[in-house]
Order: sequence, then structure tokens, then C-alpha cells
Amino acid sequence: FTLIVAQLMTVGFGGLRQWREIWRAGPMTVFSLIGCLYAFGDFLELESLGSLSGPAYQVLSQSKLIVTAIMLWGIKGTKQAGLQ
Repeated sequence: FTLIVAQLMTVGFGGLRQWREIWRAGPMTVFSLIGCLYAFGDFLELESLGSLSGPAYQVLSQSKLIVTAIMLWGIKGTKQAGLQ
């Protein structure tokens, strides 16, 4: 349902030209790879829940945010604002 609504919103706000842009191979490849990596990370996180204590899971969860920020900075050169 969400995919259908998103497609209709894209056509409604940007027209067919904008809708065709989201189906180009380049962006689709990049976002598909990112989605697969996040899915794998979520799988590993769920697997670890059975063997971790509560505090250890909290540390793992918070470190995931830090690692994501470091990767974003290293790969894209994007820095976070002081409040982030």
C-alpha cells in the first residue's frame, strides 16, 4: 500500500518526468545496496538479542548510531551539526 501511495504522490507532485527519474538504474542500485545492508544489520541485531543482556544491547544500539555517523562522514563527507 505504501509503495502505491508513494508512486501516486510522485506523479501528483512531479509529473511523469519525475516519476521516471526515481526508476533510473543508478539511484536504484545505490538505494538497493543501502537497503540490503540495513536489512542485514537488522538481522544481526535480532540474532544478538537472544544472547545479550539489556545494558549490552543498549550499548550495541547506541554504537550503531555512532558507526552510522562515522560512515556518513567518511563516505559522503557529510558532517553533523553541533546539536546532533
